[in-house]
Amino acid sequence: MIKFCFSLKPRFRQACLTTGVRYNHTKLAVLESRMSSNPEVIKPIEISKLQLSELVPVIRSGDAFSNSENDQESEVLQLSNQFDDLVENIRAQLGSTSGINSDDVDVEKLMKTMSCYISNSKDWEKYALADPSRNYTRNGVDDFNDKANLLVLVWNPGRGSLIHDHADAHCIMKVLKGSLVETIYRWPQLKESQSMQIERRTVFNENDVTYIHDRIGLHKILNEGSIPAVSLHLYTPPWAAKYGCYSFDEKTGKQIKVQLSNTYSNKGILNKKPADAV
Repeated sequence: MIKFCFSLKPRFRQACLTTGVRYNHTKLAVLESRMSSNPEVIKPIEISKLQLSELVPVIRSGDAFSNSENDQESEVLQLSNQFDDLVENIRAQLGSTSGINSDDVDVEKLMKTMSCYISNSKDWEKYALADPSRNYTRNGVDDFNDKANLLVLVWNPGRGSLIHDHADAHCIMKVLKGSLVETIYRWPQLKESQSMQIERRTVFNENDVTYIHDRIGLHKILNEGSIPAVSLHLYTPPWAAKYGCYSFDEKTGKQIKVQLSNTYSNKGILNKKPADAV
């Protein structure tokens, strides 16, 4: 049995192979497909009564799809909650290791897994708690037995983070709603007071996925839009939550230690302790 998921982004329009996911068998549409000798390439021809943004994994028995008259119907199967399945897929990929810096866990594979999830606000809205008085909120989803942090961040319009590092951990970010601007900076020369040097600036839209590590540089995230934006972040190992990270003054390069142990909410429940942010 082969499981596929579709993405709106052109570079992911080819089906993404995924594993270990449970599905509810509900026929939603008739999908006529043709498939090349490459089992990962599916070209949808016609989709009825189903918006492309809601396309979800297609499962068909056999080695390949057929274009015969007796085999024109494909079941489009909808997950009860695809976001929950994404969390379980991440958990399975992390396995019994201590994070994605371990030899048996692949950063690129985790990025592909997050890319294959097509954002649906009904899946994750219970985690996306907002506070208009803040630049953004950090909402805990799972800590994977203390091996990683998975957070949903809600960014208020025109607000963003400070320039910061990631405590030598890996961070994968996926935009769930709206658009976010990432600005990457070079590490400052701490012996001198000087303005931070911009390496590049990138706009990420809904369903885009990106990655950063301290080896790449420092960064800040900004919501330049007029509506709140939402993003999903995987940090592993969870060093920033345990030991904090550093924020940087854009004009001088001066660094300040920031604690990030307290989230705004955890699994949809507001935390009593004041939330940390950078």
